[in-house]
Amino acid sequence: MPLTSFPAAARQLVAASVPLAIGRLRHENETVAVWIKPGESWFEVLTEIEIVSFPELAGIFDSSMNDFEFLAIVGPAADRGQQVLHVMRVAFPSSDRFCFLLEDLIRSGQVSRPEIVEDLALRGLDPLGLLSVESSARVQPLSAAGSAAVAAYRSVLDRVVRDGFCGVVAHQNRAAQRSFGRIGLGTEPILSNRVVHTPDGHGGLDSRYQPRVIPLPLSVREVLSGGEQGLTALSTVDGAWQRIDPGVGRTAS
Repeated sequence: MPLTSFPAAARQLVAASVPLAIGRLRHENETVAVWIKPGESWFEVLTEIEIVSFPELAGIFDSSMNDFEFLAIVGPAADRGQQVLHVMRVAFPSSDRFCFLLEDLIRSGQVSRPEIVEDLALRGLDPLGLLSVESSARVQPLSAAGSAAVAAYRSVLDRVVRDGFCGVVAHQNRAAQRSFGRIGLGTEPILSNRVVHTPDGHGGLDSRYQPRVIPLPLSVREVLSGGEQGLTALSTVDGAWQRIDPGVGRTAS
């Protein structure tokens, strides 16, 4: 969904949850990517924040069969210490179901399941290996979070590499496509032979946004390592926060 700034009420909700992550930081200048699974206390808080920012998403994911996780980028903000800078909802495929974005496109009637499979296969992509970014929003003003969105997408791509997926799909406008190009990530239309648009949640389409695919580039490690020094991934395992060693794809205390 469109990138937007969180209103003040949402920032207050996030601020109340920041200590959950700050207690795990090694030093005050560290930036971390925190993955939050359903059932964790953060997940419900971030769901509330998502609805404040995107009222049209209220209830839209409740009956979905997809698996979701939230990604929060936590880092230093000017004169305010550690803050949540950026939040994303990421959807995962299952053994017999595409990620939410692709399933939503099919439900909108713009494309059929066989069309998606055939078109992506021509580019060497398996739709069952694609993650989707469903919502993405700045929590802090742009001055504090200018690079947080880039850090978030780098974290998603690192998850792709670590867990053996083949790429990411996301809703993008022209500005987002240009931003991706500046960090060396090209995006492609979901379909190679026609344009489709983002479903608006009310039975219509939002012509400003196109669902696009971010294939896993050969240079992904260079993209992941460029520009975001000290970015550490955190996950939750049975309710306990643990660090992820990005080199070997395991949790590390």
